[in-house]
Amino acid sequence: MDLQLDYSQNIDLEAEFEKLWSTLPSKMRVGKKLSKRYFLSSVKSKQDLEKIKYSLQYYLSTDRVRKGYIQNATTWFNNWLDWYELYKEEEYLIQKEKEKKEYNKKKYKELLEKMKNENYGGTE
Repeated sequence: MDLQLDYSQNIDLEAEFEKLWSTLPSKMRVGKKLSKRYFLSSVKSKQDLEKIKYSLQYYLSTDRVRKGYIQNATTWFNNWLDWYELYKEEEYLIQKEKEKKEYNKKKYKELLEKMKNENYGGTE
């Protein structure tokens, strides 16, 4: 993994951190200085920035957060890649479920067509 920042991407990481910080629930806003350090050490590209945004969005939508269990920001920013992996895993499972439904829908249509042809002798 290349940990060098791609400066050609023109990202103001300090400003991006501040934007993310402002979106956090107030209960989560603990340890800003250390959170920023974790952010700056792990976000090195636009792709990383997108990943952390997806991770935060996913984290904030989880049942555990809705039930009031909210990690402080220091913990979350130190472990945000774990949340990205969970997000990707859930995204994969949702895609597989969609594919399964589409497959079943196709097979159902084929079965209906076959039954129609058998019931009507295959002629119209």
